[in-house]
Amino acid sequence: MSGKRQAEKHRAADRGSGGGGGEGRIRLEAFFALPPSLSFDPTYSFAPPLTTGLATLGTIRITNVAGQVVPTPPGGDTNAPDVIFTAPGTVTITLATTNIPTGTPVTVRVIAAGQVISVQSTPIDAAGNATATVDVPAGLGTIQASATYVPTP
Repeated sequence: MSGKRQAEKHRAADRGSGGGGGEGRIRLEAFFALPPSLSFDPTYSFAPPLTTGLATLGTIRITNVAGQVVPTPPGGDTNAPDVIFTAPGTVTITLATTNIPTGTPVTVRVIAAGQVISVQSTPIDAAGNATATVDVPAGLGTIQASATYVPTP
């Protein structure tokens, strides 16, 4: 059997038979992201997430890291960092929230130097603010914040 014929046989076997699958689709959904400038095959579609049906969505914003103001919106580009650490050590991260219940802690996750460090913030106060203290290693990294709560309809 020729190489071309063999390849066609494998492609036909992959469709719908639990093999490698078909062409597939990529859909990227995000509130505050720009579509990547990379090309993908297959091509992708990009849009904000569909509505949740909730009147008010909760938000968390990292506003300050180690005394450095984080731009709004943050760039999130490790080639042009929003905040630069000159040395390892303990830093304070300031968080501003909206529509997340008072008393809810925020999980702050730092990924740097091959480490993943998670800490809990102070409970969110009446003004929607919280702080977290974390020991950061030297090197390039990212900071993420999340909270688990029951949203109000």
